[in-house]
Amino acid sequence: MDDLNDPKVRPFSRAIGQQLGLEPKFIDFVFSPHHHDFFRYRVESVGESWTAIIPPDVSAAYPLWSSNGEQTLVCVNGEGLWFGLGWHDGSDDPEYLSKSVQGLLARLFIDGVDPSAPLLEYEAAAETCGFRYLSDVVSFLRASAGHDGAFQEKIWHFINEIDGRSVGA
Repeated sequence: MDDLNDPKVRPFSRAIGQQLGLEPKFIDFVFSPHHHDFFRYRVESVGESWTAIIPPDVSAAYPLWSSNGEQTLVCVNGEGLWFGLGWHDGSDDPEYLSKSVQGLLARLFIDGVDPSAPLLEYEAAAETCGFRYLSDVVSFLRASAGHDGAFQEKIWHFINEIDGRSVGA
């Protein structure tokens, strides 16, 4: 599948993660051969996935995991790094997800947490990846019950808040 990747897509390694200043527990999570059941179908091997297009301002993109053939990437440019979702069908640039590891993990948990379930249901999963904002995600989802038309906008504000608390922390 590597030949289907944009040439800027390069293999992720522990050394690259450290050079980029990613949290050690997160790097361990990326390389873990077994993930908590919470991550099933959300965090899969990048082996059978690819990203067709990387924008010109990105110097390198490193796939962390895939889901349904789409790669979750850490993208590096002259301003630093950001996390995105790369498309394998070649239709668009990667979708921006967050500026921080914690923002990326918040997105992952927003998509999988049932806010009516006890927090305890998700604590072990959060521990395995180093996610520090689980209670914030649950509170956010409970406050946003009903997922009205503005839900996506609320998610962006919430992720930006998590990024703001996390970048440089």
